[in-house]
Amino acid sequence: MRIGYVFTGSFCTLERSFLVLSRLVADGHEVQPIMSENVYFPDTRFAVAEEFSHRVEELTARRVIHTVPDAEPLGPRTPLDVMIVAPCTGNTLAKFS
Repeated sequence: MRIGYVFTGSFCTLERSFLVLSRLVADGHEVQPIMSENVYFPDTRFAVAEEFSHRVEELTARRVIHTVPDAEPLGPRTPLDVMIVAPCTGNTLAKFS
C-alpha cells in the first residue's frame, strides 16, 4: 500500500506519531512523508526540526515533502492509496471541513 503520512504542528505528539510511522514501514508499506511548514522548519522544545525530518527520511527512505509545489503531483501523477494525518490538529481539521 502506498501511504502519504502527514505530520502537522501538534509538536508534543510527534514522537507518538513517529512510532506509528515506524510500524507502517516495518509492515512493508511504502510511505511518503509529508510535513506542514510548521513542523518542517521551526525547532521546538519537543524536537529539533532538521533532526526530526532527517529521522523520518532515514526511516522511509524518501525525501519529506514540505512545500505545496512538491505536494501538487500527489494525486494526479503520483497516486496514494491512503493519506494519514497524524497528529491532526484542530486547525488542520478545520481546514479540511
